[in-house]
Amino acid sequence: MVAATGGSTNAALASAGPFASECGIKFDLFDVAAILKKTPYIADLKPGGRYVAKDMFEAGGVPLLMKTLLDHGFLHGDCLTVTGRTIAENMKSVQWNPDQAVVLSGQQADPGDRRPSSA
Repeated sequence: MVAATGGSTNAALASAGPFASECGIKFDLFDVAAILKKTPYIADLKPGGRYVAKDMFEAGGVPLLMKTLLDHGFLHGDCLTVTGRTIAENMKSVQWNPDQAVVLSGQQADPGDRRPSSA
């Protein structure tokens, strides 16, 4: 989620690093860079974008962001979550909100471009 919202490398490392360490998985700055390179920047959030987190929440929030990433192959839908269901099962009822401009559709985002599309 950090990569798709334009969050910092530090945020990605600080959020995923401790979990990986507890599982005995090596996770370092190079892994963060690889994730950032592959993940499209699809949330037009500040400081580089036009909107703040409250706007994203009102547009559909993290579920809308996750559903967009899932629909375009950037999340593994078969991963089990704390709900006991998979990501795909949890996202099944999430609908695209055409009346918002905070989360870009997957077609609007290029994984190589770390800036929001102006479309």
